[in-house]
Amino acid sequence: MSPFRRDNSRLGEGKAQIPAPPLGRTQDERREAGEFACAIARRSGGFSLLELMVSVAILMVIMAAIFSVISFYQKTYGTTALKADMYENVRGVIELMAQEIGQAGLVNLPPPPSSPTLSAAVVASGTAQAVNVSSTTSMFVGEKLLVGTGTSEELVSLTALNTATNQITGVFTKAHANGAPLNVLGVFHNGVMASSTGTELRLFGDINADGSLLYVHYNCDTTAGTLTRSVTTVTPSAIASSAGLTLLSTLIANPGGTPCFQYTAQVPSSAQTLGTGNGSLTTFSGTVTPAPVSSGSLAVIAGSVFGLDSGSGSIIGTGVSSGTVNYTTGAVSITFGAAPATGTAVQVGQSYITNVAVTLSVRTTQVDPQTKVYLTMTKSFLNLTPRNIVAGLELANVPFTDRLQPRPPNLPLP
Repeated sequence: MSPFRRDNSRLGEGKAQIPAPPLGRTQDERREAGEFACAIARRSGGFSLLELMVSVAILMVIMAAIFSVISFYQKTYGTTALKADMYENVRGVIELMAQEIGQAGLVNLPPPPSSPTLSAAVVASGTAQAVNVSSTTSMFVGEKLLVGTGTSEELVSLTALNTATNQITGVFTKAHANGAPLNVLGVFHNGVMASSTGTELRLFGDINADGSLLYVHYNCDTTAGTLTRSVTTVTPSAIASSAGLTLLSTLIANPGGTPCFQYTAQVPSSAQTLGTGNGSLTTFSGTVTPAPVSSGSLAVIAGSVFGLDSGSGSIIGTGVSSGTVNYTTGAVSITFGAAPATGTAVQVGQSYITNVAVTLSVRTTQVDPQTKVYLTMTKSFLNLTPRNIVAGLELANVPFTDRLQPRPPNLPLP
């Protein structure tokens, strides 16, 4: 055999042998093979519609739960924020009122370097004379000034005042040198005015402790839903209050008809007695001495019931049916709603309001997101003490009345 001759019989010896598919496969085997092929096809082709719908439904349930929780906490936060705003507004107002009530009745002149002095020497005289001063700021007719120092010091009541020329008029019984200091001592015993009512609080004094005489008027108007405050510098020419500033705009009526402002009044130990209760007598009358008396300065007290001089000739108060006062003659008459108990003294004298109670009810500025209604809150502050007036009552009980300053003649301002 030629060495170059091909042997075709050996060509297939190096190739892989592929077995032929078995013949005669059963029907069950073919079905299983088909299902296997379909499963592979499904895996490679994605989810079925049913599987997709189930997945979406589950996702929607989970998201609904999440959004429900988020909504609940958002509403809770909104409710908390509304309550906090409501509380902060009331707290800010009460802090301001407490400060100003505490300062009511304080009397001062401007501090150095603006302290007033005499601008010329004064000769002693038993008659009133006009003298020049460096400033008349915070002075008023009737005020008691302490003039001079040392042995020349004396108390002078002003009978006239000219702010244009810086002149004061009074009786100077001692001689004073040019530059002699002018001071003022004592308190306004009626710094919280007796003409204050359940809806209006009127007070005056050196409210800011800077030597400025201010008149402050709070007006609680539940119909308009506002609590306003006006501040006016007291001068001889002042005839009306300044425009009010709204402190609260969501005021509502207090539960049970409780007034916004309530007062506790006292009279000094020197008060006059109009009579004594016998359990049936309701009307008492008498005359206050010395007359005339200042308007808006009297109080009539029978046990825990008291009436205050309104400043317009009437006496008003809880438990008081009617009352009148004649400022010229000092004649006073009062009728109580219920007869004072037997042995209860009915007294009349200078009024000292020694405590102020404030009750305010407010609502939120917006509807509560949870309840869909306005939230409300009532706050009462029962012991706001005008400390200067309490000090004035102690002076009156000594008695040391030279330190009790009269009310400026143009107060209260309308």
